[in-house]
Amino acid sequence: MVQKTVAIEERQVEFVEAYANYGFHNSDELIAKALDLLQEELQRAQSLVASAALHAELYETDVEAQEWEATAAKDWN
Repeated sequence: MVQKTVAIEERQVEFVEAYANYGFHNSDELIAKALDLLQEELQRAQSLVASAALHAELYETDVEAQEWEATAAKDWN
């Protein structure tokens, strides 16, 4: 376990100090869970960006997909 001092805003202090209201045994437990959730969210966002980039790259080289999309777009007009 590593201890780290961080600066947070007053509203964040109030949230952390209310750890018991959220079912945590102590503030460390709440902060650890919050960091885990943030890490998962950021990793998911990075994965979506990478997936979108791969999709765009594949689409650029897939003439059939481009034709299919053009045909589908015409049907919407």
